[in-house]
Amino acid sequence: MIEIQSIEDSSYEDVLNIVLGEKEQPIELYLPKQTVLFSSSDENIAEDYLRISYFGQLLSEVAENLTFEVVSPSEHTSIKFVIHAKNFAKLAQVIYAISHSFNNYFEEDIYCDISEELLSFEDEVLTGKLTPFCEYFFDTYKEFRE
Repeated sequence: MIEIQSIEDSSYEDVLNIVLGEKEQPIELYLPKQTVLFSSSDENIAEDYLRISYFGQLLSEVAENLTFEVVSPSEHTSIKFVIHAKNFAKLAQVIYAISHSFNNYFEEDIYCDISEELLSFEDEVLTGKLTPFCEYFFDTYKEFRE
C-alpha cells in the first residue's frame, strides 16, 4: 500500500524502491481527495476531480490492469487505485510525478504547475480525442465546473 502524501518528499529512487518493495501484486495506491461537498466550493471540487481523473489516466497508461474505487464528492476519503504492472520503473516514474505534482513542487524546490497538462487533458476529453479512463471522476468534474 502506497499513500501518495507519505512519499511527497521522496526522490525517484526512493519511490522506485517503494514500488519494488511492494512484492505482492496488485499495488494499492491511495490519492487523498482534498475537497468535500458543502465544505468546499464547486470550483475546488471540480479541480480536485479533474486532477484525480488526470492522475488515473496517467496510471492507466503504465498499468497492465487498473481499477479504482468511486468516491463521491460528499465523502472525505482517499481514492484507492489497484494497479497490476510489469514495468515497475515506468510505474515509479508516474507515481513520483503524481506525488510531487499533487503538492505542486518537485525535488529541487522547482515549482511544479500541472495546469497546462490539466487543460490539455480536459480539452482532449471534451473534444472526443480521448476517453478518460476514470470517467466517473471526469463526469464529476464536469458537473461541478458548470
